[in-house]
Amino acid sequence: MESFEYLEISIENMLTKSENALQKGNVSLAKQFNDLAIKQIKKIIEIYPNNSSEYKNKLNEIQNKEFKNVPQLKNETINNIDNREQSPNKTYNNDDKNNQEINISSLQESLNKLDSLIGLNAVKKQVKSWINTVNFSRRREDINLKKISKSYHLVFSGNPGTGKTTVARIIADICKSLGIVSKGHLIEVSAEDLVAEYVGQTAIKTKKVIDSALGGVLFIDEAYSLNSKGNTFGEDAINTLLRAMENNREDFIVIVAGYKDEMKNFISSNPGLNSRFQYFIEFEDYNAEELYKIFEKMCSDADMKIELKAQEKLKNYFINLFANRSETFGNGRDVRKFFEKTLENMANRLGEKLYSNVNKDELSIITCDDIITS
Repeated sequence: MESFEYLEISIENMLTKSENALQKGNVSLAKQFNDLAIKQIKKIIEIYPNNSSEYKNKLNEIQNKEFKNVPQLKNETINNIDNREQSPNKTYNNDDKNNQEINISSLQESLNKLDSLIGLNAVKKQVKSWINTVNFSRRREDINLKKISKSYHLVFSGNPGTGKTTVARIIADICKSLGIVSKGHLIEVSAEDLVAEYVGQTAIKTKKVIDSALGGVLFIDEAYSLNSKGNTFGEDAINTLLRAMENNREDFIVIVAGYKDEMKNFISSNPGLNSRFQYFIEFEDYNAEELYKIFEKMCSDADMKIELKAQEKLKNYFINLFANRSETFGNGRDVRKFFEKTLENMANRLGEKLYSNVNKDELSIITCDDIITS
């Protein structure tokens, strides 16, 4: 017997697809999805009488729904829906030069952001390979070649502070540029944002998060926590996520992230996860030179400068930090903490001068005295 949560998610999914089809001018397809939602509501009323009151009202509402006679694009049926449903920024006509130019411009802007990131050379290469694969599939569709079924969901693995969230945001923009999502926003959550405390609530909580991410990218940090010991309802969240990935494959991308070994075990723990996540991008630790460049950028962003002697002291500090890093090494996060501590040291050095006529250089130049490494 189908669970109440499954039927509820299925109903919302069918109604969303019905509305999307109607907005695209496909009245016939909208009615078919609406009819499927009606069937699922009738199941709930029959199987779960305690929940029937709300759904009887919903049934009456959608049974009496009038579909506006908007111009139809084409009379598709549910069985022949493919990826040719157009989104505002998506190019299907090779002769439409203006629309294609907008896509290319948007994509290039995202690639520029990616290339501007410090380090991450292997990550950049893998992301561009992923882009090429997605674009290859899309271009085949443009000329009506047979669709290549492919899952575009991603696994990010690596230590904290290596830029996983930043790259996820860029990928959300890229997905919009390529037309594989309609909105291109990023929803960032952790495992605890998906799991509830009581039986039957996790699927509902997870579905709400998924609904907020539809049309964009859902980024789940430390996703391996969903099947860790002690997480009683994590499996419910995983199953709900897998259903959503299947039902919304045309307008929904999921990125799961976490430590390398933990993510490998997480994906291999469930056949559904293993089949849907086919792209793995590993984020290496930043080296000493990259850590220093991150510090430099933080200074630049804050209108700060580093005196020459302090630069050498900083470079030596990051060489030692990288060489002696532990399993809890925070990469960019550790640089951020050290930067903030440096500013605190600077403020304490100036002390009472801050209440007098302190000049611009004194407030913006980091000295050796501010770099305290022990």
